Amino acid sequence: ARLAWQSPANETFPIIGKALANELTDKGARFYQWSAPRSAAHLVGPDETMLRLVTSFATEQDDVDRFIELLG
Repeated sequence: ARLAWQSPANETFPIIGKALANELTDKGARFYQWSAPRSAAHLVGPDETMLRLVTSFATEQDDVDRFIELLG
């Protein structure tokens, strides 16, 4: 996994394998699969997907910890 770019906001855009994305979804993780902008399309390989992860002031630390746990 890697970040598509650095984000100073409450959103981050990691690139992970499609198989891992499916596994995370099967385990209950919730996230958006995001289409890379044309200028960044070269960053995502054919067996990969870009995610959009968003947090807010309402995001619980337990939710973040659980997602990290699911990543293994």
